[in-house]
Amino acid sequence: MGEHEERDRTEDILLEHALEVDLPVLGVCRGLQRINEILGGTLTPVEGHVHGEHTISFQPEWHDIYGTNATVNSYHNTSISVDGLAPALRSAGTDPDGMIEAVYMPGKSVAGIMWHPERSGSPEADWSLMQRLVTGEPF
Repeated sequence: MGEHEERDRTEDILLEHALEVDLPVLGVCRGLQRINEILGGTLTPVEGHVHGEHTISFQPEWHDIYGTNATVNSYHNTSISVDGLAPALRSAGTDPDGMIEAVYMPGKSVAGIMWHPERSGSPEADWSLMQRLVTGEPF
């Protein structure tokens, strides 16, 4: 727990409940970071990711959503290294430095993205990801 302990505890409870009853979950930026931490992963500080854009390369299982790569907005200074990914999660996309910026949970309608779909510079394909989650299609 860090500087937002009450918020973190609330998010812990909400994610635990969502997983128990199979609710779809989309973690955005800090939401992805929290999902990773709650499930046993760790975070790594990064530089040059606040208020910019960069390209994400996607794993084949997300090519039907985003294609092989997409340009995304960036507003974070913490990310997930390959070694920091929670055991229950799989990497769906990485930035040019190999940091994980998109994840999913196999067998569940749970995903996380490090960019902000509500801000400019977000790929149109985010709607496809959200639709897949809402319809309950597991990864």
